[in-house]
Amino acid sequence: MEESLKLTASSGSEKEQLLASQLSEEKNLSKHTLEELKNEKKETQRLKIQVEIIIKEKEGALKLIESKEIEIQKMQKIQTEQNDALLGMKKSLEAAQLTI
Repeated sequence: MEESLKLTASSGSEKEQLLASQLSEEKNLSKHTLEELKNEKKETQRLKIQVEIIIKEKEGALKLIESKEIEIQKMQKIQTEQNDALLGMKKSLEAAQLTI
């Protein structure tokens, strides 16, 4: 409002100077806002890359866990087979002792 009053009270060249000043301020503000947007875009891209890296790390860790679980299952199966074999030998020995 104050600026409008200045415009009506000013002479032609003063109006031009005031308009030029306002235009310059708006241009600087636009430039500043554009820089902020560019910086925010860069930050967003940086964060996106970090998230992608974290996701890949988590996927890798998950695959490692799954492979370890498979190894554990195989080892448990082998251990069960060995226990069964030992139990069978024990029964055979007990049967042999009974015949002696």
